Amino acid sequence: MQNRRLEYLFQKYINKNCTHEEYIELMLLIDQCDESVLRGMLDKAYDNLPDEHLSKHAAGKILKNIVQTKVDRKHFWPPAKWTIIAASITIICAISIIYKSYKHEAPAIAITRSQLLNDHQLIKFSDGSSVTLNKYSYVKYPRKFNGSTREVSLMGEGYFDIRHDAGKPFLVHVGKLTITVLGTAFNINATQKNIAVTVTRGKVSVSEHGKVLGAITPNQQMNYSVINQTARQVTLNAEQVVKWQCDDMFFDDITMEKAADLLATRFNTKIAFDNERVKHCRLTGTFTHSESLKEILKVICAFNNATYEESQGGGILIKGGGC
Repeated sequence: MQNRRLEYLFQKYINKNCTHEEYIELMLLIDQCDESVLRGMLDKAYDNLPDEHLSKHAAGKILKNIVQTKVDRKHFWPPAKWTIIAASITIICAISIIYKSYKHEAPAIAITRSQLLNDHQLIKFSDGSSVTLNKYSYVKYPRKFNGSTREVSLMGEGYFDIRHDAGKPFLVHVGKLTITVLGTAFNINATQKNIAVTVTRGKVSVSEHGKVLGAITPNQQMNYSVINQTARQVTLNAEQVVKWQCDDMFFDDITMEKAADLLATRFNTKIAFDNERVKHCRLTGTFTHSESLKEILKVICAFNNATYEESQGGGILIKGGGC
């Protein structure tokens, strides 16, 4: 199914009639596909190309920049044909996770993915907002938000926590939909057949090509059928929808003291230090597999040459000489 979608988008790109959203999807699918699948598409593209001739020098130059792997002689295409293909799909042959818009020059763009099984990833945007990506999910965003809006694109599932800015709305593009917020927390789960937007805090507006489909508030969900292009709004328990990321813990360059406070709250236990120096040591770490308190403590203590022990009062005492 995924290969058929890849071939469909690939052909639309060759024909120069794919949308911006389809282009992003194509780049991400290519990043996941096997080399044999890509070669098959290139073979097919080659067979359908018209005869054209280029200088040997020009063809060789393009080949040098694009072709990075060795090929068998029976599969080696004439330089002129390679050049025609390269002219149409240079970005595809490059297969990178950093892109430029194909419609116009854009500021530096980062595409971050979370593709390992059971792996979640926290992405922080330049304005202080964030998204937690579920497995096999992607987000495209500018390294810095310029202009009157803050805009990102999502494929897959992500839980967004948006910092309020009344003068600069936050827009999430997913398929044909645009989710507009000022400051709120919500989950988006996009598949090939359905896009579900669920709000846990605040309010968001959902639109399709500029047409507002509706506004949703906490414990409400908007379901959009990609196939039928219809939307319906339902009421539910939003906490159950976002449960997939509730046990995640992301320590992003924080102090041991701050980490201890978060762990104490999560595991409902007291955590103390034997001296002040250890408190101020810093750490960065991600725990997304429902690790136990002891498993997490083992990691963060090792990070700063510290140890821990269970105190007589039932809590935890972190010991060490400091960083």
